[in-house]
Amino acid sequence: MSHLGTDGIVRRNAGARPSVPDTNSKALPHSPRFKWGGCHHTRIIRLKEVFYAAFGPFTTAAMNKRSSHFNTHPALPFGSLRFALALALLIWLAAMTSGTAQAQELRLLTSPWPPSNYVQADGIPAGISVDVIEAMKDRLKLETPVEVLPWARAYLVAQSDPNILLFTAGRTQERVDMGFHFVGPVVMWTHALMARKDTEIAIDDVDAVRSHNLVVAGVRGSWQVRLLQDAGVRTVETENHETGARMLLAKRVDLWITSRLQASSVLKDLGRDADSVTAIHTVKRSPSYLMISAETDPDIIARWEAAYEDLKQTDFFEKTVNKWSDQLGIALQFSPAEGFSARPVPHDKTGS
Repeated sequence: MSHLGTDGIVRRNAGARPSVPDTNSKALPHSPRFKWGGCHHTRIIRLKEVFYAAFGPFTTAAMNKRSSHFNTHPALPFGSLRFALALALLIWLAAMTSGTAQAQELRLLTSPWPPSNYVQADGIPAGISVDVIEAMKDRLKLETPVEVLPWARAYLVAQSDPNILLFTAGRTQERVDMGFHFVGPVVMWTHALMARKDTEIAIDDVDAVRSHNLVVAGVRGSWQVRLLQDAGVRTVETENHETGARMLLAKRVDLWITSRLQASSVLKDLGRDADSVTAIHTVKRSPSYLMISAETDPDIIARWEAAYEDLKQTDFFEKTVNKWSDQLGIALQFSPAEGFSARPVPHDKTGS
């Protein structure tokens, strides 16, 4: 309780319960250290003050219409805080800009498929197609690394995300319908039935393989093995091409289905000459491309296409043919219509 004194001043009775102070009229202390304590309502007020202290000079007239409650507080002497927050904003904007630019570059994915693309003993990606990618990166002034993933995983990423370049891949109608874009071709794969160099086997088609009761080695689960099995050909499925090559050279099977380029790489790893085997029948010729995922910025696609076309005006492909011919021990060639391929040799009965 309170009473009016004789001097006209209102006084509170001793022991009376004090009233709750008016927090709405309590100004924040002018302290160089800003504390975030207090109730939820107070924190909201202080957030408003921090925002205005840092960004008030840049807001529009509409933003300056603060609440009457907010106007009851004196201006905060936060010169250093304003500078720190403004600096933080600039850093954030720079990071966002950098992130956007990075997102606009292609992520480069490949899977092991020698000699087109594989991982060396030192862990560095290498191969004919990798050389092409690196040359294009130089022209585009990019340093994006090449990532090597299992095919199934890399293909899933390419189907799910934009700005993915997966190499190399075959161009199928299904992939075209999915929105993939193709640059190339880069490599022409000549899938053939391989026999030992001294073979006397002569066939004209897959049906002849079946009618002669020949046994063919091929990688388990591959489309090559499925094609032969569908035609009624006896097959031995192997874990990899190396096992198929060993079985052929050891005369445990009659034929080995693989590509001529891949055969040369496998035989080199086994320490055998590339002419230890000969292709007696071409099953299929498959060009492969640099495949760019759907919804990628057309300008990015155009830059990569231009880089590939620019390489054709240089001696890059000639030098790459010479390099890999020496490394693989077989004669390679390049044509814009097919990409890199194995050059036909006299004992190659397929003419491929």
